[in-house]
Amino acid sequence: MEFDFCISEETRKKADNEADHLVQELFDAGKMESLYELAAIPSDDLRDFRSANPALNRFIHQKPKAPAWLDRELLKQASDFYRTYALEIMMLLGAVSLPTCYAASPGNKVLYISEKIRNKPGKRLLDTASFVISISEPGAFEENGIGYKAVQQVRLIHALARYHILNSGKWDLSWGLPVNQEDMLGTNLAFSYTVLCALEKAGFTLKDEEQHAFLHLWKWVGYLMKIDLEMLTDTMDEAHQIDRVIRVRNFRKSPEGISLTRSLLSHYKEALPRGLDFIMESQIKYLVGKEIGDILGLKSNILQDLFVRALARVQELIIKCIPHRPSYPKMMKDHLRLKELYSE
Repeated sequence: MEFDFCISEETRKKADNEADHLVQELFDAGKMESLYELAAIPSDDLRDFRSANPALNRFIHQKPKAPAWLDRELLKQASDFYRTYALEIMMLLGAVSLPTCYAASPGNKVLYISEKIRNKPGKRLLDTASFVISISEPGAFEENGIGYKAVQQVRLIHALARYHILNSGKWDLSWGLPVNQEDMLGTNLAFSYTVLCALEKAGFTLKDEEQHAFLHLWKWVGYLMKIDLEMLTDTMDEAHQIDRVIRVRNFRKSPEGISLTRSLLSHYKEALPRGLDFIMESQIKYLVGKEIGDILGLKSNILQDLFVRALARVQELIIKCIPHRPSYPKMMKDHLRLKELYSE
């Protein structure tokens, strides 16, 4: 059966009523400090979290009944896939997924108005990594897994952002709601489908069943995030079509997208070893492609662009000739080092 996907403007008017009601309730009761406390905890440190606020505690610990379509064997396969390519996936989240999200306007206005990604891009990258680790680890969505808490935390962070942005006087409701269904769907694809495409562009040969399992995990995560099930998929062909619809509707040059990208590049130039910072802009432009690169105002440099393309060819040869070893241990070593750095 042919897949025919479309998105209506009503999708931009829908977000997450349950999380929004809880945030409003806590603000009305003057108990917002418990929300800020929860939002500040890295997702992968939530395992033993308990809040003194009963309503918040119930929310963060709830586990919805698994739908009939959920395949736990696929979740296990997705976790195995993640552990194999963990370091590469984390690098691509920062070099491809986030820039792809910045290209979507007006959705990128949320990140711009909230200022966190502009003022503390390193902390934002760390928070993203913590969430991905939490939902990808073995048993993340078993009875005592951390995945449910990680998703519930992000739902509340989104609702907290909506509350502040809608009360800031800087938001135009013609853009829809902040962090609405369409924008959450686009982010879900950027963290799943886009990553798989980028891995293949980097030279890795992925099996169909690996791609299916990874997309199934993110379909489940999207479902838990309250994205309408009708908009979610776990097949590459359907993900491609959904991605194209979202790009046509949302991808455009904007001051916010360019500013967010400049902040990200500034962070990389400060954080990366000397030499790598020299090619970072060309590297991101190569990975996201010309369409998104132009939208984000990424500059061309003939020498750097040629070097990046040549380096990509060399990396492809290395990948084809040398068996790939699971990169999870190296990723976790780097992640723990960054957690220590940003907790200071």
